[in-house]
Amino acid sequence: MSDKLKLKYLLFFVALMIFISGCCTSKRQTTTSIPNDEGYEIVTVIDYTELSGCGFIFMVNDSTKLIPQNLPDSLKQNNLKIKIKYKATNKPNICMAGKTIDVIDIKPQ
Repeated sequence: MSDKLKLKYLLFFVALMIFISGCCTSKRQTTTSIPNDEGYEIVTVIDYTELSGCGFIFMVNDSTKLIPQNLPDSLKQNNLKIKIKYKATNKPNICMAGKTIDVIDIKPQ
């Protein structure tokens, strides 16, 4: 067998081993939330009643403001931190401070 043929087999073998080792590596998944909290977002209830047409709104950690359409009176407490699952809506709202949402579920934080 010639040296060139041996080199080709060696390169093929090395490339095959690299390919196989890349396919077989396990990927570690890390999550920062509890599995049961999937789809929930941590928000702070903020009193915006001083603004015309606004009531209590949600402030997300990235400063996004959400305007809930169906917030229970028991949760209308300034600076209350809760977890919510919500759906964005196109419902008209007088308060122009943020995005209008329907709250699907609420959990204490």
